Order: sequence, then structure tokens, then C-alpha cells
Amino acid sequence: MHSRTQVNEIEREVRALVDKKNLFPTQAETGPDFNQYYRDRKLAPVDELNINQIIWDLIIGRIVNIGRDQSNKDWPWLRLTEFGENVVADSGAIYDPEGYGALLDSISPKFSSIIKQYSMEALYCYMQRLYFATAVMIGAAAEAAVLLLAQNVIASETDPKEKKKMEEILARRTLPSLFEKIRNHIQSLIDEGALPYLVHQGWTEHLLSLFEMIRVQRNDAVHPAVGSVNKEKIFLSIHTLPEALRLVYRLIQWFEQNR
Repeated sequence: MHSRTQVNEIEREVRALVDKKNLFPTQAETGPDFNQYYRDRKLAPVDELNINQIIWDLIIGRIVNIGRDQSNKDWPWLRLTEFGENVVADSGAIYDPEGYGALLDSISPKFSSIIKQYSMEALYCYMQRLYFATAVMIGAAAEAAVLLLAQNVIASETDPKEKKKMEEILARRTLPSLFEKIRNHIQSLIDEGALPYLVHQGWTEHLLSLFEMIRVQRNDAVHPAVGSVNKEKIFLSIHTLPEALRLVYRLIQWFEQNR
């Protein structure tokens, strides 16, 4: 383990991994740019700079610290922080913004850029241990998703009186009432056998999780009488948000196709 806590050892490990996975480009792929780094299967200077940048991103994110022990306190020695140990130990930890963004994009071709921006901001805030800001961004993403779903539920409503009530609730942004209307509407469709199971599967849990994210944003994170957020709850929200959003978009797609 100690042999891999120097920057040059990390570079060697990366080069070995690239070689093992056969990721070095061929001359046919690089054309006139083919040079001795690719020919000799060595990392090019730009690759070493990228590794250096990633290491500093990890340092800024407090996953890695400079120095290994009392005898090796400075660069190029590195060690995991206590927080970094927890990230490594948690196999489900989300600490890859690029992968998280790709996961959100996979939800729907029509996925909202605003919801994605809120979600990504939440992840970046969490990486910087800005837990209040994380809660606010997650809540904003959840609220935007609930409002988007509400608009589609309203569009599918055939009772003029009920439709008007929901439009008024949406205009006032009275979220508890709006949430109750959405829940009752979906449940009635399920009871009638109109909404397929593959569409509504897990809808109760996921919609409740979205509403909980909004509640934490509005009460725990910004209410002066509370003024606290739970780190573990925030971390769980980052994990569950994509699946909750996936459910929302399944429902939206069904409502669009069944006006």
C-alpha cells in the first residue's frame, strides 16, 4: 500500500492499467499524431498532467491529503483522509460527477436541463461538504420534478372543476395540497387498472422521497427555527434522486401518450 502513495507510483499504476485494458491508441487511430508515447505504451506529458489535476481535485475534495506519515509529510507523498476512507469503503458512493451526469441524461431524451443543473450542483456542494447548499439544490431539483409532473397530471385531467382546482393549487405553489392531488390522481388510475405496473412501480416510495427532499430544503436547511441538516440523509438523497426522477419521467411519458 505504501508503495502506491507517491505520485509517481500512481502514474505507474495508471499506465499499467491503461496497458492492461489495451486503451493506448493505435497508429491507425491517431494518424499523424502517433508518437513514441503511444508506440512505446507510455503516458504522454498531457496524461501525466491530467493525473496531477485529478489528484488535486481529490485533495480539494478532502478525499486525499498531502503527506503519508510523520517521516513523509510533503508532496509527492499522499494518503486518504478519514472522509476518503469512508468514500472508498462505501462501494455505492457517488463521487463521479461525469458518471452522475450521464446517469441523469439516461433518464429521458427530454430530461430537463434545469433539473440536471440543480442535481449536479447538489453533488458538487456535497463534495465540498456544503451540506446546507446540498439540501437546497436537491430540494430545488425535487420541486422542479414534482411541478413538471403536476403539469402533466393537470393536462390529463378530464373533469373541468378538478382541473381548475389543480391549476389554482399549482399557481399558488401549495406543495402539500398539490402533492396530495397528484397522489390521489395516480392512485385512482392504478385502482382503475389504467396505469400499467411497469409505469407506476415504486411510485409511492419515490414520490414520498421527492417530497421529503423538498421538506428538508424548506424546513431543515433554511428555516431559522431548525437550521440543521443530516449529512447521511443528504447523502442518501443524492443516491435516490436519479431513480425518483426516472419514475417521474416514466409517469410523464405515460400521461403524454394518454391524454
